[in-house]
Amino acid sequence: MSNITRFEPFREMERMTDEMNRRMNSLLRAFDNDFFSSNLLSRFFNDSLINRPFAPRVDIAEDANNMYLHVELPGMSKEDVSLTVSDDRVLTIKGERKNEHKDEGKNYIRIERVYGEFSRSFQLPDNVKTDSIDAKYENGVLNITLPKTEESKPKQIAVEIK
Repeated sequence: MSNITRFEPFREMERMTDEMNRRMNSLLRAFDNDFFSSNLLSRFFNDSLINRPFAPRVDIAEDANNMYLHVELPGMSKEDVSLTVSDDRVLTIKGERKNEHKDEGKNYIRIERVYGEFSRSFQLPDNVKTDSIDAKYENGVLNITLPKTEESKPKQIAVEIK
């Protein structure tokens, strides 16, 4: 019996990034407190983490009547997000997660939350009614419902067995 796993091309990159972060943190801990307290090294590493691009995670599902997109946007309000559909049937989600934390004398050792502008685009299939798209934002998740056209719904035809 073999296990079939879904290929996720960016999973390995994410694992490598986590490993590099772990090793850099280990290196930082090895430095003398006097060197580290100069703030130069910690500021360099924190700034590089803050400036990573933000790309929200999206789950896509469908049933007989609709397609669904569930976009994770934690810490954002619906005013920070825009949703458009172009004439060539491309759905684009744009927004910005703002960095609103104040330093107030804090010396951040690690910042893992990512901020900044993002844009995600999806080519819609021909069977989606672009004029009837519904979007709701609740609890940090943007739920988009894409209704399918009538002719795209699966049809069942009875076949006589002889």
